[in-house]
Amino acid sequence: MHEEVDKLRGDVLNFVDEVAEKVVMLGDVALGSYAEMIKLSTIKEIESREFRYEEAAKVIVEDLNFILTKIVDLDW
Repeated sequence: MHEEVDKLRGDVLNFVDEVAEKVVMLGDVALGSYAEMIKLSTIKEIESREFRYEEAAKVIVEDLNFILTKIVDLDW
């Protein structure tokens, strides 16, 4: 699972970069730090700890579903 999560992390980082580029193209300023992103994020942050496989998968799926819902709501 760790390798798949690492791949997913890379995909998400690429997506975040694409969103930032789109924000700039639309004449706004993209966020420049994780601190800014955390402050403005609507995805809850969870504490670091050991997760069971099922629990980790559930959190990942919930977060991705939330992101996909927000993407659909955006007017690109």
